[in-house]
Amino acid sequence: MAVGQDVQASTGWQFGLGSLMIALACLIHISGWRSMIRFLGILFWSVTGAMTLAVLALLVTGQSSFAKNFDSFAGSGEYQATIARATKAGANLSPSFSFGETIALVAGLATVSIYCYWSSFVGGELRQASTLKTAHNMARGGVGGLVVVAIFGTIILSSVGGEFMRAANLGGLKEGLPVGSSFLFLAAASVGNTIFAAVLAIGYLLFWPLITWLSLLQPTRMLFAYSFDGILPRAFAQTTRGGAPWVAVIVSGLASIAILKWATGSSLFFTVLAYATLIRLIAMGLVGVAAILVPYVRPELFRASSALGRIGGVPIVTIAGVGAVASAIFLWIMFLSEKRLGIADTGDFFKWAIGTVVAGLLFYAIALAVRRSQGVDINRAFAEIPPE
Repeated sequence: MAVGQDVQASTGWQFGLGSLMIALACLIHISGWRSMIRFLGILFWSVTGAMTLAVLALLVTGQSSFAKNFDSFAGSGEYQATIARATKAGANLSPSFSFGETIALVAGLATVSIYCYWSSFVGGELRQASTLKTAHNMARGGVGGLVVVAIFGTIILSSVGGEFMRAANLGGLKEGLPVGSSFLFLAAASVGNTIFAAVLAIGYLLFWPLITWLSLLQPTRMLFAYSFDGILPRAFAQTTRGGAPWVAVIVSGLASIAILKWATGSSLFFTVLAYATLIRLIAMGLVGVAAILVPYVRPELFRASSALGRIGGVPIVTIAGVGAVASAIFLWIMFLSEKRLGIADTGDFFKWAIGTVVAGLLFYAIALAVRRSQGVDINRAFAEIPPE
């Protein structure tokens, strides 16, 4: 455990291990479609299997047995001692329900739960983006993750005990035990079996190349799509024999390593994360506006899509667009009103937000002018629904 704490506290180790994961994710991307899917399948089911084993172990153990097993692992009386230390330090381990605090938490989780969007995004990468079946897959990918988290979270809290879980995450654990106490560690402690703990540890380690690959998917696709549409040089759209966009992958990987280097040595990471969340929502909100208007403004595009369903005569895509815009507005209100979510200086945030939008428009204007001088009108690329 001492080694783990040293790694956790060392920015050098964080940068080194993070860079290794990014490099591995790049290799997975470049390996080709079949090899990539096969390898990712192994990673996914290994991680899912470890998580399922951990939750089942906690479910079977129950709170009283967990307390007994934890004492056997961490030391006699450590279950109650963990709670006592956190209480002595001033932690409120039995907070009453607060709607305001819950809403603020939902907004805060928006900065880290973008994986739900990634899940739906990956659900559409099936070379069938124009089919209703794929739309359903994307919806399942987005909602399914939230449902699983809710179920697993309920089981973990009921098995470990709400007071103990809060105490463990608020500094109540004795020195030498993992700070934050992930449920994998707690599951291993509740069973007290070395082999079982090793299986969970392997599952935890395999999670990181999987999530890093998923994180690298969007910027890689973005660079490739920009190049394909003529906004970036054609070099970014170069692919291997297996069809992998190797230039976009390498550029994304190098940029990710550079950002990782900054993040491991900066105290502004969570502020930048909050800024990025709201600035990203500008684009997502505009997509929602487009979804609201396209059935009426561009009916020919709407008829060519797979989303032709209606509820009470209103196109489903319009209803979804209203939801997207409402979500974006809600998150903006919450982040700007709740300073603890990371935006302490509203004026500074708006400078960056406006600057990002202006930079994007300027970039597009330059690309448009350059391509027109070459006899190409890139606006035509957005005159129809793309095949993917």
